[in-house]
Amino acid sequence: MDETQAATALKAAGEPVHFHDGVWWQQVSPGFCKPVDLLRQIVPGAARPTPAKRWLGYSHVVSDASQANHGWDVMCLEGEGVSRFDLSRVSPKRKQQKIKQAIKTLDIKLMKEIKPLLSVMNDINVVVARRTGHGYPPSYYVSRRAEWERFMLREFSLPGREWWGAFFEGRLVAYYYVHVIGRTLHINAAKSHTDFLHLGPNDALVFSLLEQHAKTGDCDRVIYGDWSPDVPSLNEFKERYGFARRIIPIFRSMTPAMRLGLWLKNRRSAAPQTQAGPA
Repeated sequence: MDETQAATALKAAGEPVHFHDGVWWQQVSPGFCKPVDLLRQIVPGAARPTPAKRWLGYSHVVSDASQANHGWDVMCLEGEGVSRFDLSRVSPKRKQQKIKQAIKTLDIKLMKEIKPLLSVMNDINVVVARRTGHGYPPSYYVSRRAEWERFMLREFSLPGREWWGAFFEGRLVAYYYVHVIGRTLHINAAKSHTDFLHLGPNDALVFSLLEQHAKTGDCDRVIYGDWSPDVPSLNEFKERYGFARRIIPIFRSMTPAMRLGLWLKNRRSAAPQTQAGPA
């Protein structure tokens, strides 16, 4: 899927996208935009979102680090690591055995529909939030479940998306959500139920989707989320498959309003915090 196809799909789903200066932009938060193709390289000043959509600012990738004022720290797999991916590229040997066992135990397949699975997917999100402490709190998936379900169904309806599921005895225990734009595969979400982690659903899913895309040859690069400064074990998990940390140079333009907001946010973060009780 190219940039125009991706933008057309997003627009049809009601997402705030627009075309300006020869680039499709998406408003990722009120007043702030990024290109629909997150890895599209733009010379600073050569293209901007329309002013009405960028009243806080915008950002995009640049080809030369000297043009950058920011960096996107990701875990990336490129070249033959993608095109020639197979089990032999996973390390160490015991990890290969774990993958074989996981694939034997679990049923890994592309999900053709998610509406009947929303309840169990919601449960997975709740336990992931409890386990990791990242993203929305567990209460969000309960108190705002209808909103979450609408979001999930909208995302699933977008063309060019793949939803991979790991099933154990007919029950969904983990899922991954990915899409390809240009020649890059983005792993957008990776959720697995805590009670079934011992079965290796993450290994089975990552291996299966990388193996499949190596066969189809539709991508040259895979972005598997951000590099994590706080969870080294997560980085290590990805490194077993050949992923490596890469800092992608970014040009970010911020209006005075956004600069003030960031300053206030950092000021609050630096203030002494009181603890109400044991964590």
